[in-house]
Amino acid sequence: MTNPAQTVKVAAGFERHLLPRVWGWIEPHREKLMGDHDPQSVQEFMASWDHPNILANSFTVKVDGELGGVVRFSAVRRGIAEAVAFFPRYTFRQNVLQQGLAEALRSYFAANADLRKVEWRGMLDQSAQVVGALRPIGGRKEATVEHGALQGGRWVKVVQVGILREAVI
Repeated sequence: MTNPAQTVKVAAGFERHLLPRVWGWIEPHREKLMGDHDPQSVQEFMASWDHPNILANSFTVKVDGELGGVVRFSAVRRGIAEAVAFFPRYTFRQNVLQQGLAEALRSYFAANADLRKVEWRGMLDQSAQVVGALRPIGGRKEATVEHGALQGGRWVKVVQVGILREAVI
């Protein structure tokens, strides 16, 4: 649960200059969270945000005015988008993660009338956190992909979680 004194706000867009700070949250846990084909350095991470629509289709989460997370969306096929979220670990216990995800989802669905579903994918060993954060806001585990990603040169399972428009709006 969030601290009653905390204010969590979600705003459309994300400022590129904040990406090194987000990488700082990821880097210590990168080997568990990301596959071999995901960014391996802050430079690669920043380059992965260079498509013109990525920053525009992202949402900044602020906690008491400070950066507390970012959620980015990208269309994968008609009516379906994929989401990736980056939050520092302390937000997992304070409901900031869940609140930030819920607000970003509501905003993204509201801005995209033809969008029917948003999908998240995560490594199986991290799936309890992903499913746990998304379940209260309508997320449902849809699949486990046996050979979903290479991690450390080995195939690992990836969990897919989906959220339907009806669950959010």
